[in-house]
Amino acid sequence: MIVIEYALDAACHRREQETIQEEPVIAYSREFICLCECLSFAKAAKKLNVSQPTLSRHILELETQLGFKLFSRNPLCLTAAGKYYLEAIVGVIERIDAIVAKGREIDTTGNNSLTVSMAPFDLGVYSNIVYDTVAFMRRETPGFQYELYSSRLHTEYEAVLAGRADVAVMFREPEELPESIACDLLLEFPCMIWAHEGNPALSASPLRVEDFSRCKLVNSTNKVFQDFFEAEVNAFRQCGIELGYRTRDAENMADFFSGLQLDEIKVTSAMEIASPYNRQLRGVMIDDPRFRFPTYLVYRKDSGKLVVDEFVRTCKAIAKRYEKGPQGC
Repeated sequence: MIVIEYALDAACHRREQETIQEEPVIAYSREFICLCECLSFAKAAKKLNVSQPTLSRHILELETQLGFKLFSRNPLCLTAAGKYYLEAIVGVIERIDAIVAKGREIDTTGNNSLTVSMAPFDLGVYSNIVYDTVAFMRRETPGFQYELYSSRLHTEYEAVLAGRADVAVMFREPEELPESIACDLLLEFPCMIWAHEGNPALSASPLRVEDFSRCKLVNSTNKVFQDFFEAEVNAFRQCGIELGYRTRDAENMADFFSGLQLDEIKVTSAMEIASPYNRQLRGVMIDDPRFRFPTYLVYRKDSGKLVVDEFVRTCKAIAKRYEKGPQGC
């Protein structure tokens, strides 16, 4: 009976672990699951380390509380109601055990640790918001611990889904959001196009988004930049333009900007600064209401960490200062 393997293990070994006081219906249901596997009061009692009369009494009490028979005796077998209860209670007990385990994990490791996944960009406004938030929480939240998660193998969204990060900074809304995941707009600015000063598109006046239609965006084999790149693609797509792109192996934003070729461009929000990476770059902002660069916070709603809510709330408060421009920061 594969369906009850997990719950059977929990039922038979519960007494060997640290336990919590449970209502009889749950405690006796664990014994019921073990008895279903063994179909023998003697064998089940031995596994559960209780006497056979005690097990028999518990099962009778469970049937009394439930209001229906679980077993037919001689030979011992499940009733129709017992079969239904077995299938249902296994999931309930698994859920209870998972909740208890998560609570103990939180209690053991502390509730003040936070892992954030985002594309590394030290000069990015979103990085500044995250770093300002971390600095504030380190002052205000005792024991607060912060870790930046970055992996070549996972996007920021994948890191949150897999439980590797509590919060992700993203630049587009995920196509599908599980019930356990929230996505909040942090801020939105006009786009800034960064191009080599020798790029022919810069000679147009006034500059329009369409003037860069022959340029190439630059992507990376590093998946941590996948979301950033797709946000760039989407910004042009909102203007009816599909750009080609080139791929290179970039570890950080400096790798993109320092090696930008004459026909290549990168897109950031208007608050980002890239010129320190390459003095030959020119950043231009185009007056087009469709050409926008949003930033989102994606986070787990079921993490059990109050620090996640505090981080999101503080990020939003700090972001409002950035919306006012440099004078607000």
